[in-house]
Amino acid sequence: MKLYNVLESLILESVRVDDLVDSVENHKVCKIYYEGDDIKSPGDRIIQPYVYGVSKAGNDVVRVWQQQGVTDSEIPGWKLLRVDKMTRFEPTGETFDTPMDQYNPNDKDMTKIYKSAEF
Repeated sequence: MKLYNVLESLILESVRVDDLVDSVENHKVCKIYYEGDDIKSPGDRIIQPYVYGVSKAGNDVVRVWQQQGVTDSEIPGWKLLRVDKMTRFEPTGETFDTPMDQYNPNDKDMTKIYKSAEF
């Protein structure tokens, strides 16, 4: 890993696994900053995290319902976000009590699931 990458990861506030799991378990609405891979519009997003796991490409990901914020696609809507591309992961103080339509705790886009929201 290049020195720049090491310093960048130290400077940027990365998402803590414990915070992510807690948000999935306790249905916490969160505000994140998302940089993505090939997205045109990085920025703040308000999300409901539902499933945390590993993508088919081998990356830690979280399936979210994006309520509002910057995106290259429709909102509100389902998104699959890479955890390593998220920073400033903060609960808003709000929670969600029922799952959005088409919620699947056994997300087909993940090869391994660490945590799914239970309702």
